[in-house]
Amino acid sequence: MLRRAYGLIGAKIHAIDGEMGHVDDFYFDDLEWTVRYMIVRTGSWFSEKQVMLSPAVIRDVVWEEEAMYVDLTQDQVKNSPDLDMEKPITREQEMELASYYRWPTYWPAGAVTGIGTMGAPGAGIFPPGAPVADMPGTDVPSEIATDIFSTDISNASLLNQEVSNTAETKTAAELRRAAQAEGLDHYIHGIKEITGYHIAATDGDIGHVDDFFIDEESWQINYLLVETGGWLTGRKVLISPKWITEISWTDSDVRVKATREQVKNSPEYDPHGTGIIDRRYESDLHTHYGFPPYWV
Repeated sequence: MLRRAYGLIGAKIHAIDGEMGHVDDFYFDDLEWTVRYMIVRTGSWFSEKQVMLSPAVIRDVVWEEEAMYVDLTQDQVKNSPDLDMEKPITREQEMELASYYRWPTYWPAGAVTGIGTMGAPGAGIFPPGAPVADMPGTDVPSEIATDIFSTDISNASLLNQEVSNTAETKTAAELRRAAQAEGLDHYIHGIKEITGYHIAATDGDIGHVDDFFIDEESWQINYLLVETGGWLTGRKVLISPKWITEISWTDSDVRVKATREQVKNSPEYDPHGTGIIDRRYESDLHTHYGFPPYWV
């Protein structure tokens, strides 16, 4: 089922040993349009710290109660690596979090002996609570993997292999150096950041981003909810990220492969009704715009 992202903003987060804060935002990658992290504001129990957690740690989501349960303790969260949420998230920081929490990475990896691979891009969200020992080996982007291989540390596992402190220090140092040397392009964005972006069809503006529809199992963002404003008397329409042709992060603009006439005559979404998007509606939507469905 698809859920509106803002329906979970403010949801309470429950650790194994008690409540630990609420969801403040969701971060997604702009290649796969999949939620990679939820930003949690810890609340008064721990000095209002903001932490970044992968959906892999979620044990259960009770949508009706706006509550989320994670397989972490309060101490684990309290002692997590510090992040400056005012700055862009780097791959190095993601590696540090993955190493600390022992959760799987999601980015594609090169086939390097001893490092392992997780499969296709966008993979890597495992069933909540899955033991680390049952997960595939840790991934490192091909650019970094190649560089690590050349340093003769390719047999060191980033997460699961017990190595000496010296080897761990060397691995961490090489990962940092490789990431900096390769200058990897890496883009993680928050849904709050994108909310309000202008949406333009091929022949003119159609409105602005109002919300996001997320698949509750895969955490894929399947649709942007667009507020059309006065152009269509306040009507809201759905646009798939797959139909986006260009995004200007500096100008806060999104361009889609559709005309204003297509948007105007698209199957109507009623936000005041059940708000549920079923497969029949999705099929009609894709047929109207002339794009193949994502589920086949």
